[in-house]
Amino acid sequence: KFTTNDPPGPCPAVDDTMSILIDQLPVAIAGEPRSVCAGQEIKLNGKVQGAASAGTWSGGNGVFSKNNTDLTGTYKPTAQEIAAGKVTLILTTNTTGLCPADVDSVTHLINPNPIVQFAVDTPKACPPHCVDFFDSTTAGGTNITTWEWDFGKYGKATNKNPKEICFVDPGKYDVSLKATSDKGCTTSLKKDFYIETYPKPVAAFTANPNPVTLYDPTINFYDQSSSDVKSWTWNMGDGKIISPKTQNPVHKYEVGVSGKYIVKLFVVNDHGCVDSTYRTVEVLPEFTFFIPNAFTPTRDDGTNDTFFGKGVGIVEYHIWIFDRWGNMVFNTTNINTGWDGRANQGEFIAQQDVFVWKVRLKDVFGKYHDYIGTVTLVK
Repeated sequence: KFTTNDPPGPCPAVDDTMSILIDQLPVAIAGEPRSVCAGQEIKLNGKVQGAASAGTWSGGNGVFSKNNTDLTGTYKPTAQEIAAGKVTLILTTNTTGLCPADVDSVTHLINPNPIVQFAVDTPKACPPHCVDFFDSTTAGGTNITTWEWDFGKYGKATNKNPKEICFVDPGKYDVSLKATSDKGCTTSLKKDFYIETYPKPVAAFTANPNPVTLYDPTINFYDQSSSDVKSWTWNMGDGKIISPKTQNPVHKYEVGVSGKYIVKLFVVNDHGCVDSTYRTVEVLPEFTFFIPNAFTPTRDDGTNDTFFGKGVGIVEYHIWIFDRWGNMVFNTTNINTGWDGRANQGEFIAQQDVFVWKVRLKDVFGKYHDYIGTVTLVK
């Protein structure tokens, strides 16, 4: 209201009124800074106050959803912003009346995701296939804090470098690793068929005949190993090694020597995997005994000069010789000592006659044998 002062004279003072409108200032609030992982959208939290009724986002080259006027929408950073590790967004209010627009900004951090990398010391091998894994994951300026390994049916691990993980059965196996940084950013990597365990051959063979006798100690060996075998090495147990290219050897042991031999077979397949087996073969001793029916001690020609028995497989021996009247004229327990025709080591050779002998012996199988017969002393 405006009033004049009283003028001199008869005229009265006059007044007038005027109304003034005062607008509130607009206020933009861009919200608190956020920290996200690369690839994630940023959740916006903008506000406008005062005379402002709306606002517009700017400052980034990415995509605003639903649009840049949605104060609480999302923002998807560009690759350049992800590489830079941050983006600054600006919120500007709309203008009303005579008051200028207000502006506020916020800088959001974009943390790198881990770049997962890992290796193994022996990706392919024969069983038992036990390996060590080595992690080389990086995450920009952040640190990896957790590791989640998955080895399929052979379990899981949470340490950085798992060791002695054994892939027992033949086959190909996937391996995956999930790494998480100290900023909570996570990346997974799966390597398909990364580990391969080769099949192991199976060694087997038969021996025929088994056992054999010491006079014919020849044995045929027949390989019955798995079909993937490519080489065979035979240790025959008597010091003889047969080359890897012989699949079905025929082996002759020393004639006249009895005993047991452990035969070992080593087989190798295309992958270099090895298996072995063994079998015991036996060369049996034999027992035979024979004795002549006449001898000529007086001729002294080196032939049939003494009377004695011979045999194979004899471990105990005793011979007695009697004249026709039943008198013992000779006995010995040494099979290599023969009777020279003298009665009880006398001076003269006995008369030409028929003498009775008796033999008792024990063979290599532990069995006793008794024999009785006659021998003619011929002069």
